[in-house]
Amino acid sequence: MQKHRILFTFQAPQFVIESGSLPFEAAAQGHEVHVALYWNDSVAQAYENKCRAQGLHVRNYSTQLGFGTEAGTVASAPVDYPSNRQPFTTRARAALSRLLPRSSPLRRFISLPDYLRTSLAAREIARKTWAWSKPDIYFSASFGSIIGVENHLAKVTRQAGAKLFCYPTYPCYGEDVYIRRRFQNVDMGMWTNYLRADADIVNRLLAKAFPNWTRTYNGKTQFAKDPIEMLAARLLGLLYHDPWKKPYDIYDRIYVPYQFSADLLYRNGYRHESVGMLGKPSIDQVARQCADPGFVSQMQEELGFTLDESFILFNVAPSAEHKNTSEEVHFRQFFAICDVLKATGEKIILSLHPLCNFETYNRYAARYGFTISRNYQIYYLQPFCRFIVSHSCTTNHQGALVGKKVIDIDYLNLRFEDLSMIAPEEIHPNIMLVPPEELAKTVDRLLAETANSGHDAHSYYTAYAPAGAGIVKDAVAFAAPAVHKKA
Repeated sequence: MQKHRILFTFQAPQFVIESGSLPFEAAAQGHEVHVALYWNDSVAQAYENKCRAQGLHVRNYSTQLGFGTEAGTVASAPVDYPSNRQPFTTRARAALSRLLPRSSPLRRFISLPDYLRTSLAAREIARKTWAWSKPDIYFSASFGSIIGVENHLAKVTRQAGAKLFCYPTYPCYGEDVYIRRRFQNVDMGMWTNYLRADADIVNRLLAKAFPNWTRTYNGKTQFAKDPIEMLAARLLGLLYHDPWKKPYDIYDRIYVPYQFSADLLYRNGYRHESVGMLGKPSIDQVARQCADPGFVSQMQEELGFTLDESFILFNVAPSAEHKNTSEEVHFRQFFAICDVLKATGEKIILSLHPLCNFETYNRYAARYGFTISRNYQIYYLQPFCRFIVSHSCTTNHQGALVGKKVIDIDYLNLRFEDLSMIAPEEIHPNIMLVPPEELAKTVDRLLAETANSGHDAHSYYTAYAPAGAGIVKDAVAFAAPAVHKKA
């Protein structure tokens, strides 16, 4: 068997979770595996230790190079330079500040040197990562930055003849989905209004100069990213893909978890041979454990449910934690949901996002007599519940696939008249997008429908083929001709 040098890069904890056992499966199959981390916290440190303990080559570049990163974009610490030896970007910013009045839209160009400096620092880390690992196969998540480390690294690896692969982090892919989400995020105030093409004279000029940077939806025209950031990417030669594509079209193969994910890519123009549907790496271990009667019995004992006396699963939205809304609004919505669930008289188990503070929510849960699952993530709970009360969350799709009805409470007003832009309830018939005022009625209906339903995980998880091993084997087979040719 051809031995490969395989690189995995991770820019945030969520990407580690979604990758499942991919790096370790690659090592188990005899390949030389390198893992690069671009953020630093307790999760990153624990993962670094795990990789090292299992014989993988691992480096945390945010620690070694003194950078703190978020979503793969380098944020450098301020440096005090003598006034006569300041970097060009600092002097350019100072000059623009003096020349332009504060009210001038052109002052937005002051951010251009920052974007350039940030991306140049990211390029340096990318080059160091490449020099250390020299992979012929590169796995990354579907990164979104156009000036970050992984974007530079993708360019370097492609120029060196390596094959690029994307593992799944989100089940709904494709440009039409991405357009809907980006416009929606600006409408809700989650993203800056500077994405709008008509925000000011700067945007209008850039939209006219680079019309392919924008898309129009519901009568509005918008950039995928801040156009100043996109200009920086163009100056650095990084706009070698369509920034509206998600994932970018630079990958040799994109591994998606579900058939509908593949269908979304096909309808968005991705070639069939560039899409692999081999499962979801993050549930490989879940499937194995949920098929183990001893493991399930322990989980039931800890959480206080049985297969005959099941529970309603409440997947708590991290709205305040993600800064999507204020704490006041978030907890008003949270308590409203708790009131509806309390009225059912059923056992309620809460699943929290990692950003949610356990102690805070546990105090509230105790008032209602609810239980929080601290040791078992939501994928373990979905097969055994009666139904799921949730928000717009990627885990909803897995819940639907294990045969559970999912109530997606539409606090974000996600309904769309234009059905060509896919909406959450169109993904799977088990997912229902429900306005908040209809929650109680929908819960009552599902209580009646699930009164005599079974709660057995075996029908789904015992038939599940582990994704990690299959994805690695498929990528190796895909890359083999190029490797042999290069050799």
